[in-house]
Amino acid sequence: MSKDKNHNNTYYWRCEKHDTLHVSDHNHVAEVSRSNVIRTINALKERGRETSEPPAQIIQTVTTSSSHTHPYLPSRDVLQQSINRTRSFSLPIEPETLDDLVIFDDLTKTPNGSVFWLEILLWTEIGYCSL
Repeated sequence: MSKDKNHNNTYYWRCEKHDTLHVSDHNHVAEVSRSNVIRTINALKERGRETSEPPAQIIQTVTTSSSHTHPYLPSRDVLQQSINRTRSFSLPIEPETLDDLVIFDDLTKTPNGSVFWLEILLWTEIGYCSL
């Protein structure tokens, strides 16, 4: 169920399957495990965002702790794609030009404080030239 609207502190709820059933008499069996499945998927996504563990390990860890929802979960491939998609959204945008590239000052120095010699290679039709 999802909240459809609120009118004078009265909440109206709408079934998630209302639009997919396409029937005038909306009637189907309740899915008791649905909330547990959503919690498990959210736990997978959260762990994927917070750790660098491989998706297979995350799936194994999270689904073993919730064995009663395991039969209702999507396939392993779908879960892996979901974890990878969650991780890709949290990555910074890749620069398209050298002007977009940001190198922080603390990354331009060696541990003893001296400055790195940064050589930028520009690819040309002939090969490359250094600046």
